[in-house]
Amino acid sequence: MTASVHDESSTMFHVYGVGGRLYSGGAENLPVVPVQRLERLSSVQNFMVDERPPEEPAAPAPQRSALGHDAVAAYGQAASPQFAPTRLPRVAAQFMSTVVVTVQADATLEQAAAWMAREHVGQAPVIDERQQLVGMLGRAQIVAGAADPEQAVRSAMLSPVPAALPETDVHLVAKALLQTDLPGLPVVDGDGRLCGFIARGDLLRVLADEPALEVWA
Repeated sequence: MTASVHDESSTMFHVYGVGGRLYSGGAENLPVVPVQRLERLSSVQNFMVDERPPEEPAAPAPQRSALGHDAVAAYGQAASPQFAPTRLPRVAAQFMSTVVVTVQADATLEQAAAWMAREHVGQAPVIDERQQLVGMLGRAQIVAGAADPEQAVRSAMLSPVPAALPETDVHLVAKALLQTDLPGLPVVDGDGRLCGFIARGDLLRVLADEPALEVWA
């Protein structure tokens, strides 16, 4: 499957808050959500930094023997489209989790924390009584609100919160996560309904398997 190329100026993200949709557009203008930073996120961000040493000047090309010529020809045949490997996931719909653990905005922090622990998730989209995305709740917000566990989730959650669309390119999702410092990104359809979730682990698994160089024509 050949993935299409998306312009960052097109609508790849929405931002939702308690007042509904607040923004639609590309990653370059995505509003920054204030996030209580977790130490583990810092290590993930550092892991994604390109630390390859600068390239050294190329050595003179050796004289190509007849055997070398045959090897190059064989490589060219292997690199033809019929031998190319299956494309890795390129858009959110291909690597998002479609079973999404959510919490209700009117639940208490204690209830939300118990539910998230039972489902083994560290962050969850928050939805209101209309099942619309209004925020995100993570471990940092639960810890910050521990002094008042009976407070409503809506008073402790991160809001507004960005959400990707199913057709958003994987690299734009990575850019949005780094820009907002969120631990994950909800995915909504064209009508604003929650249809998936992308955790940093989902994204790292995709990017870790991506070839470092564009080998295939």
